[in-house]
Amino acid sequence: MAITIKNLHSQLPENQLHEAKGFTTASNNSYLKKNNDGESEWSQSIHLSKSALSADPTPLEMLRLEVTDDGVDMAAGHGPAITFFVGETGGSDWGGTIGVVREIESDADSASAMVFHTAIDDTYPAERMRIGSTGDVTITGGLTLGTDLSVANGGTGASTFTDGGVLLGSGTGAVTAMAALADGEMIVGDGSTDPVAESGSTLRTSIGVSRAESFVLSASDETTALTTGTAKMTFRMPYAFTITDARASVTTAPVGSVLTVDINDGGTTILSTKITIDAGEKTSTTAATAKVISDTALADDAEVTVDIDAVGSGTAGAGLKVTLIGYQTTPA
Repeated sequence: MAITIKNLHSQLPENQLHEAKGFTTASNNSYLKKNNDGESEWSQSIHLSKSALSADPTPLEMLRLEVTDDGVDMAAGHGPAITFFVGETGGSDWGGTIGVVREIESDADSASAMVFHTAIDDTYPAERMRIGSTGDVTITGGLTLGTDLSVANGGTGASTFTDGGVLLGSGTGAVTAMAALADGEMIVGDGSTDPVAESGSTLRTSIGVSRAESFVLSASDETTALTTGTAKMTFRMPYAFTITDARASVTTAPVGSVLTVDINDGGTTILSTKITIDAGEKTSTTAATAKVISDTALADDAEVTVDIDAVGSGTAGAGLKVTLIGYQTTPA
């Protein structure tokens, strides 16, 4: 669409000046003149100036571009625009356009969007950004910022994160990332501070889950008086097991002296201080001398035996059970 400048004298001699009323620069008037090809051109940059209206909070119109809908159905995407040409060898090429276009093809709806088009070398300009009539902004292609977009403005406040890390919010501060979780780790929070990665017994304690299990081994019948000896009971472990505690109990308490029990792994004791049941007691948990476990690891299919090293001197005791407490070393 060409802009016609009216009232120019077509017979003006070459280089004769024609003032453009209302267009002024800071130093002197801008004007149209005829160039060597007989075309009109501005002598310098155009400066539009108008006194401000102090009580008017709206934009002040300085230049109007208008497309009228006279007897046609104006298409969506059509509207007035300013085009820009950039220099190229031997001339110039269309570099971009800023325009305001109709959003809906309807004579009864003038909702408009401002659009920005740019062109890759030797291509027709394409729309890159649109500000819709409701204020929504659509950008085609990547958005590059000079600085990280803050959380308060809808960003993360950071330009990079740990690969595989879980993101943590920090109020209006920048989002941070945890280290990538190791095998078997879970994220656990306490309701106030940043969550942390935990595993193993620490994790089980935090989430209230126990892996503890136990084996109760019967080393005698319920009524026959106990006697000393090795391998009073033998069994094999069904899987690798880590011992955290061991204890013994009887149905008939020893009298006169303590009952002493040993536990062996493949014939070798796992106790540096053996389990005892004091005279008159039925459980080792009340013993005056606490047992000490020196070998906590029982391998899969390990042979476990129970020895009775001493019985009560007055009443031997009866109904011996030995309990191994712990957890599977490598759960299935």
